[in-house]
Amino acid sequence: NFNSEKPEGQIIMTRMQKMNWKNVYYKFLEITISEARCLELHMEIDWIPIAHSKPTGGNVVQYLLPGGIPKSPGLYAIGYEECIKGLLSPYMERHSVDPGKEGSVDLENLSAQASLQVEIEPTRIIYCYLGITEVWTLQQCLFLHFQANTKTFSKDWVGINGFLSQNCIVDPGVSPKSIYIKFVEVERDFLSASSLVECLEKAIGYPLKFNN
Repeated sequence: NFNSEKPEGQIIMTRMQKMNWKNVYYKFLEITISEARCLELHMEIDWIPIAHSKPTGGNVVQYLLPGGIPKSPGLYAIGYEECIKGLLSPYMERHSVDPGKEGSVDLENLSAQASLQVEIEPTRIIYCYLGITEVWTLQQCLFLHFQANTKTFSKDWVGINGFLSQNCIVDPGVSPKSIYIKFVEVERDFLSASSLVECLEKAIGYPLKFNN
């Protein structure tokens, strides 16, 4: 049964009368504005890659935050790139070249086959932290994560800031892990931190590594 006096009930009742439905089944989910914005962050907002520069002769990479980060409250997520290499293709395993066999090797054909040897799956970005701007703005929070001193300003940031700092230290010739951000503005009156992490974790299907 549903309450026909509520907006969702009125919509269903109107449809029943218009379509002459006999039996009606429906689902209704009641969520907060902040939870709706959290789902929007996941489903509608694109990831933004964080550029980095490497000082000459040093092994410490510096993050370069993009412009245009709002000076307003909201939600933000930090993620990193996971790239998985596939196995050797069965074709290559069956058609390996034996230099001892007669005949010349078609280098052009061999090169084309070799390009199929390792298959790289599409890039997957793993969520690792969801931030809620309870005190600062989106711009301030992201600055404190990526460009501030290694000291953390909140005990909740120890894990994520440690991860980002460690990612800046690289061996010669090795690139750091690719880092991404996304954010959405939310009025501070609607920000409720209680269930947002759980909301995002259920949506993505795995736990956020650096949220306590």
